[in-house]
Amino acid sequence: WRIIDRCVRDRAALLVLIAGPRHFPRLIESPAGRDLVPAELDWGEPAFVKAGDKPFRFHLTGEGGRHPVTRQSPGEASNSALWSSFPEIPWRHPVRSLKDGAEVLLTAGSAPVLDPAEDGEALASALDALADRRRREAESALLVTRRTGRGKVALLLTDRTWRLREGAGDTFHHRFWGNLVRWGAGPVLRAGGLRVRLGSDQLTYTPDDRPRVTARLRDASLKPVIDPKLTAELLRDGEAVATITLTPDPESNGLHEGSFDRIRQPGRYEVRLKGREAERLATADGGPPPAASFQVVGSHGPVELADTTPDPALMQTIASLSGGRVVPPERAGELAALFLSERIPRTEVRETSLWDNPLVLLLLVSLLAAEWGLRRGGGLP
Repeated sequence: WRIIDRCVRDRAALLVLIAGPRHFPRLIESPAGRDLVPAELDWGEPAFVKAGDKPFRFHLTGEGGRHPVTRQSPGEASNSALWSSFPEIPWRHPVRSLKDGAEVLLTAGSAPVLDPAEDGEALASALDALADRRRREAESALLVTRRTGRGKVALLLTDRTWRLREGAGDTFHHRFWGNLVRWGAGPVLRAGGLRVRLGSDQLTYTPDDRPRVTARLRDASLKPVIDPKLTAELLRDGEAVATITLTPDPESNGLHEGSFDRIRQPGRYEVRLKGREAERLATADGGPPPAASFQVVGSHGPVELADTTPDPALMQTIASLSGGRVVPPERAGELAALFLSERIPRTEVRETSLWDNPLVLLLLVSLLAAEWGLRRGGGLP
């Protein structure tokens, strides 16, 4: 367990713990092993399945609806409905509480529906209900994740994820485990070969972000290589604009990390490694030191456009807490009453010019012509 602990904390490994109906993980005796578990359990007691427990279904929490591990469908509403449609599970491993930093992605059962809040007292009650829902989600947790040091830990509190294959083949089961492995794969090192790799924590930054760069140096036997003089050079249009020293972590698997200052000028940038060890290892890989690129934009896309799938339950909750209403498009006219609830009489004065009206001009010409005719008929000049 001490070796596993070092692999997770120092070498950015992914640890997946799958609970069993009798012993694991309750019977872990090592303090290092217990410390890795993201939840507090009744340690030392066998967890036999209780007779008479009702089966339950998977349910996504708020965090789970946005987490890459539980992404089965593009929209949050459709993704949540898909998880709720999976076959029932007969048992789960109980937990006492969650540790700091732990996130619950899946729970047993469904979330309670909040009552509409019409005044301040009701709003306070709704907030208490939200806190109570989070507590119940922790008590009925099925999937708990936690970042531990450089690595990540996932705790599955049931061993029945194979039920995701029922009626669907390998599609959802493989997608879930593929998402989990990709999430826990450690730093995203997109460029390089076997011995030298390089990457940034994001592909797109704004002027308020500090781009973080990670490089990994290893020899042919995959043992870590430390280069205290390794640097990363930032280029724009082939011209160097900044250089930083990458700090090695002697306890990691050859990882070197560093952050650039905020970049104010939007555009495409490239990061290149410079260092004796990096050049030597890259030559052994058969090429120059790796280079990775990223984009700096004015701003990220609006949060409202991140997922445009309507979620009726969420919309109703927001409307209830804020005193609004949710109506379908065909009844949008009912919303006018919320804004036009009072009628205030107003007096408006309008001025209409007559000189530029064709009818008035025609009437004036007619009158003048009639006067001229009458005058000529009466012998007047």
